[in-house]
Amino acid sequence: MQFTASAALKEKLDRARDLMWHRNPSGDLALVVERAMEVLLEQLMKERFGTAKRPRQAGHANTGRVTQATRRTVLERDGLQCSWVDTTGRRCESSAWLEFDHRRPRAKGGGSKPDNIRLLCRAHNQLAAEHEYGRGRIESAIARRRAAPVGDERPDPGASSTQRDA
Repeated sequence: MQFTASAALKEKLDRARDLMWHRNPSGDLALVVERAMEVLLEQLMKERFGTAKRPRQAGHANTGRVTQATRRTVLERDGLQCSWVDTTGRRCESSAWLEFDHRRPRAKGGGSKPDNIRLLCRAHNQLAAEHEYGRGRIESAIARRRAAPVGDERPDPGASSTQRDA
């Protein structure tokens, strides 16, 4: 693998290599990058899916939020992949742009328990929202969100919760 690194990144890699000298006497940068990726992935999984070495016990959930415990349960059930299945039974293979989706939208009485939450890629999340609310309503909600000034993110009552929370 080859890439062009900024001077700041080079300094960080050198500093990390120096700090890892006892574990990596050869100074191999591949080991430094591999360890950095392990730490980054652990942090991202914790942020997005609530994974942890010792997760807290599930508390009382605010009915409008998908709790960390629910995120962990859904991740374990769905895997790190979109759970959309087409009419022929083929599952979407996407593992990018994953969002939590309410099978039955909150606006239509759906809760935030694991049985009502699934992982969908952004495209299938939008498709599910279009099936629930109609393409026109979703397109206008997206247009309003794009037109809103940065920091003015008011939720659209017609959008699925994951479109608002993601």
